[in-house]
Amino acid sequence: MIDAHITLRLLALGATELNVVMKLAIEKGVVIFLLTKYAMTATSLVFLVIHHQFRIFNIVQVRHIISGYAWVYITLLTYEITMWAYIA
Repeated sequence: MIDAHITLRLLALGATELNVVMKLAIEKGVVIFLLTKYAMTATSLVFLVIHHQFRIFNIVQVRHIISGYAWVYITLLTYEITMWAYIA
């Protein structure tokens, strides 16, 4: 939920949400935004963990996607923290 906290801070400083689903959620209120963000993240992670032994198109194992997901999240947090330091 660090991502949600930083996102809310950035939005308060004038940043724009680019994710259409999350933009609609934030327009409904902070609680809806947080619930949507949590639900989307939790649902996708649970789905990936349940299917970690599967292969997609007989090429990539889902467990590798989970690792990629973690790196994308770390990159996103780094980007947001950098943007926060720049704007604030």
